[in-house]
Amino acid sequence: MNVASKNDVNINVPFLQMEINGWSINYMSFIKPSNAYKTPIIILAGLFESFSDSLDEYSKLSEDNPLYIVHLPGFGDNSEVGAELTYSAYAMLVSAFMDNLGVGECVLMANTYSANIAICFSEHYEDRLLEAIFVAPVVKIRDSVEYILNENLKSLENGDTKAFAARQTIHFIPTFSESFSGKRKEIVKDYYLALLRSDKNDFEKYFAHIKRLKNASKNKDVTKGIKSCPVIVIAGACDLLTTPQESFDFSNACSNSKFVMIEDTDHLMLREKKAVLFRLFKRILEKKPIKRMRDVKLIETSTLDRKFVRVTSRHEVKERGHIECLNGVIIPIEIDNLSQFGCKFTVDDSESIKFLNMNLVGCKLHLDFVDLKLGLGVFEMTGTDEFRGIFSHESFNAHEKLQSYLYKFSGQDI
Repeated sequence: MNVASKNDVNINVPFLQMEINGWSINYMSFIKPSNAYKTPIIILAGLFESFSDSLDEYSKLSEDNPLYIVHLPGFGDNSEVGAELTYSAYAMLVSAFMDNLGVGECVLMANTYSANIAICFSEHYEDRLLEAIFVAPVVKIRDSVEYILNENLKSLENGDTKAFAARQTIHFIPTFSESFSGKRKEIVKDYYLALLRSDKNDFEKYFAHIKRLKNASKNKDVTKGIKSCPVIVIAGACDLLTTPQESFDFSNACSNSKFVMIEDTDHLMLREKKAVLFRLFKRILEKKPIKRMRDVKLIETSTLDRKFVRVTSRHEVKERGHIECLNGVIIPIEIDNLSQFGCKFTVDDSESIKFLNMNLVGCKLHLDFVDLKLGLGVFEMTGTDEFRGIFSHESFNAHEKLQSYLYKFSGQDI
């Protein structure tokens, strides 16, 4: 084991480094003499999370228990890509990290893309896990998300960073949506600009994460939950990457779990309502009730209210449009409903239906009534002549134009 000071990743963060099986683990340690003997809290950083602007808050969480923020290869402020590592291999690294610290058991907190690591850790080292806390967990990907991620990978392969940054931001943060606000506008802008600054190493990490996540979604039932310990699942009520329903289903699959939503937040809860989130963390760790916390909704029902199942509205428009296929064939359609992310439409004749079914890749949807052209991924036929599709937003201008129409259509002010 090699432990050394590491300040070259982020000069504002006091990193330590541990080497395990040839892999470097960067971590921050918060320990007080009065609690050094107690069960530690181990926090697994998510993809590109640095936590550098939240160290004071994390330090306060360590008043009663030691706390470690761990940046595994490919995660957070760790420059190693870790493309070869599986989720099980990551779980082994966490266990070895604990061994090197002389830690037997822990409370494990997983953020976003590190959720599957915590799930694997619970399977392989269940006697070492006392409690698991999941924050905006990404445990699997549904069809629409996989489409967007694949489009992102294509943009990165083609060197189109702007399309990647726009699509990633628009689809996974509810920009210009019902819950849009001035504060969120700044968060969206900062996130978009940060993505534009991404470098080759960041893209390699992104590729590795998406490949792992797609394999997990296809080859493993990650929603079978955790049976070995109490679980807390924390979701943003407006999360588009992992919807509240998906997080709720994962929570229900665990034997002993609580499901909590932070109101008016999306996948970037830590940026939107940091104070609320840390208040919640503290109450969870202190084993205090969370039922009546402000901006926090503890869901104790067996089903989730439908308003949290679909976090953005669909509007019945009954407008004409047309689809332009890659080979130039034009197919007239009628749009039945429309949201900022996709639509359902009908096709008039059987030959066009048959043709579209065979040419679903690379379509462009023309919204004739707003003079707008959008990339469209068509996923399935939902009826004899009905199709469901999702927009591949490649620029903020087109997205804002669509949202402007939806606001006026629904009678809202922009």
